[in-house]
This record gives sequence, structure tokens and C-alpha cells, in this order.
Amino acid sequence: MAMNNTYQKNRTWLIYANETICDHIKAFQEIGKISWSTHVKMQIGDVVYVYVGPTQRRIMFRTVVAEKGVKQRVDKDYWKENLDNKESYTLKLDATYQGSDELNEEQLCKHGFKGGRSLLTPNCNNVELLEYIQKWF
Repeated sequence: MAMNNTYQKNRTWLIYANETICDHIKAFQEIGKISWSTHVKMQIGDVVYVYVGPTQRRIMFRTVVAEKGVKQRVDKDYWKENLDNKESYTLKLDATYQGSDELNEEQLCKHGFKGGRSLLTPNCNNVELLEYIQKWF
């Protein structure tokens, strides 16, 4: 069976950005994009919502996958710990959440957000949660 590496339709993802490792907030404010390394197969054009923790504990950004297979990180100056030099995706800022508490952890849990270890892997399968998030951007 032949593998098809292209998707008919772009997907929507939820990822966890750890503030203690990289200052993603400042990177978005100053350069409008971050690098993201992951084992999941994202495609150019996929929408990626960024949940920022551990202090913010809420979704703050909507991004779009702009590049894949990038060898040098665009956000290297914002890393606080050991720089991850893995091949990555470039996530370009599309929108910043402007509401108050609709996308905090407590509200997200009411719509299927699991938190905890589930944040370690980007998720595109929680339809209820992703539909809830989409309506606030």
C-alpha cells in the first residue's frame, strides 16, 4: 500500500509551550513566530493553538505552520535552557487571544481538556475542545 504524504485537508492542533524552557510569548511579540520540533506530522497550513504554561495556564495564540524541515531555529534567542536543535516547523503567529478567561485551564477542562501528561504530545483529535477554542479567535 502506497503512503500518501499529503493531506486532503489541513488539521488543527493544540500544543503546550513550556515557559520555563523558552519565552514563546516574547518571541511571538518580537518576531511573530517560533520553531516547534515534534514527532507528529504537521503540514504547512495546519492551524496550531498554543497553550502556555506553567504560569499562564491558558491558550494564548493561534498560529499557522509556515515551514517544515527547518534546520535552524527562528526562536533561538528566546531559549532559557538547552537549545533544542532538532529539525523543526516554523509556527507563524496568526492571532493573539484577546478575551479574559474563556481559554484558561478551568474553562478548557469543561470542554474536554485533560491537561497533565496529555500536554506532552500535540493533539488534533479532541474535536469538542478544538471547536470550543476556535470560536474565541
